[in-house]
Amino acid sequence: LLKRVEGFVKCPTSGRPADQVGCAAVCVLVADSTLVCAGAGDCRAVLCRAGRAMDLSKDHKPTDEVERRRIEAAGGRIDSVPCGERVQHRINGNL
Repeated sequence: LLKRVEGFVKCPTSGRPADQVGCAAVCVLVADSTLVCAGAGDCRAVLCRAGRAMDLSKDHKPTDEVERRRIEAAGGRIDSVPCGERVQHRINGNL
């Protein structure tokens, strides 16, 4: 099992551990009648109201057109890094 887990957490192309190739976080603060949501990376917050799901956030990806323009306007670049059958998109090579 340990060998299977080790193989799962490494990029098959670069061999780099998964904890060195990305991040994701979402946080929701509820205070009285105020709700604040913040997120980064591939994660979402969803609120259920009256049995219906309401998106509080959306995926924060560098390939999103609005996000790409924001990154490039700030002088950054988006790199496409092959990782096995997938491609990971890194900002300035490491974010």
